[in-house]
Amino acid sequence: MFENIKRRLAHYLLSKKYLSKNGKHLQFNKIISNSRSFLIILPEEINELNSSLDLVKYLLIHKKSITIFMNEKNYNSFPAKDKFNFITYGINDITKLNLPSKNLVNKLRGKNYDIVIDLNRKENTFFSAVANIVGSNVRISFKKDFSESYYNLLFKNNSPEAELAFRNFLEVVRMF
Repeated sequence: MFENIKRRLAHYLLSKKYLSKNGKHLQFNKIISNSRSFLIILPEEINELNSSLDLVKYLLIHKKSITIFMNEKNYNSFPAKDKFNFITYGINDITKLNLPSKNLVNKLRGKNYDIVIDLNRKENTFFSAVANIVGSNVRISFKKDFSESYYNLLFKNNSPEAELAFRNFLEVVRMF
């Protein structure tokens, strides 16, 4: 009960403080191929993180500028660190309401990307806030609770298997 109230309060604060009020209509025709800079928010769970790397490889092959947002505990296990920019977060960067700390918000505020892709399949207020703090007109994620307010393009996840879900997600991204 208390967790549900805390989550609703966090979503309320997120919508008031960080939600971008973007009223213009977007054309998704060739949105991925015409974009240059990407912020990829990787999942926290290591098995999901490993399954999601095909999308990162796809963008790297197409010579996109990629910044990876990930937990600092997973940073050492990430391959090819020299090909990406990184923004890491730790336990101190997450508040009790599961929102980003002021230090992390200040670090993210000046960042601008053509597209933000949140690869978390489960609802998490922290990652939704991060996706909306950085400057970007296009935000892509999996469909989850409360996601309609925070993302422009949502992918419905029908698979309980992480590898299959990310493979399907990559196929959808290739269409754009």
